Amino acid sequence: MASILFPGIASLRRFSRGRAGENAIITGVIAARAYATRTRNFVQDLDPSTPATTELSNDGYSGVALLFTPANEIRLVENVEFAVDGNSNPLELKNPVQNGYDDIPDRDYIVLPSNMGVMGIRRGSTATTVLIPPPFAVRFDEDGRLISRASAGVADGSVYYDGDYNGKYEVTLDRSSSGYIPRNWDPEFTSGVPRNAVNQRWHLPFEKIETVIGVIAYDKAQFVTWDPTLDPQYDVPDSITSVNSLSNELVWLLGGDPGSNPMRKHRFANWMFFSRYSGTVMREDDVQ
Repeated sequence: MASILFPGIASLRRFSRGRAGENAIITGVIAARAYATRTRNFVQDLDPSTPATTELSNDGYSGVALLFTPANEIRLVENVEFAVDGNSNPLELKNPVQNGYDDIPDRDYIVLPSNMGVMGIRRGSTATTVLIPPPFAVRFDEDGRLISRASAGVADGSVYYDGDYNGKYEVTLDRSSSGYIPRNWDPEFTSGVPRNAVNQRWHLPFEKIETVIGVIAYDKAQFVTWDPTLDPQYDVPDSITSVNSLSNELVWLLGGDPGSNPMRKHRFANWMFFSRYSGTVMREDDVQ
């Protein structure tokens, strides 16, 4: 009733919710880099930032990542030493090197506000930017540096996560091969999302998780108000090549208002990028 009588209250509430979500992401990044840069020694895990001639040394720890899930969670996950694939082959002996991750013990998940959606910003195979719905990961190596793609000939930049908790990492199960429909894995939309019987964690739809260079935080409620038929949270991965070829969802996420003036700015979707070397979060409220 207050929102009806005083429309500014609704805008303030959306702003507060968005800022709360962004602050949660910033807090997660700070925690991830703090964990990633502490002293850890592995005997045989291979490290994507270490030259191939020394990768079997005892400093092969590969850091920590923030894993964004379809259930609006952010999981703090850490490189594990003896991860194996579905055939019990060690991931660290693969070519290119692959790194398995698991939840850091005794760390609660960060839960984003219910009306806050997120999209990952990923580099495309060419000079394109690709937006993907969760799950995706923001990954930091043991020096706190952002890892967002494979190191040529050395390691796979992805985060491998045991999403069904069976003790093995299905490295070939990725977004494109899993028939993934995000809505079907969001407990806000369906009661059919499986949970692990022991720890009650939501399962994930695939176990090869792409790493991203930034995150878009947007207001789901405001987006649905603009066009109830669309929701970028549940779209297929989209590439940004030129303004003229953008879908309505992408124009909206870029800060525009589709229609006669597609790049008229609004403040309902905020972009956050992560510094490659310092991990600093850079807000971009008004992308050009």
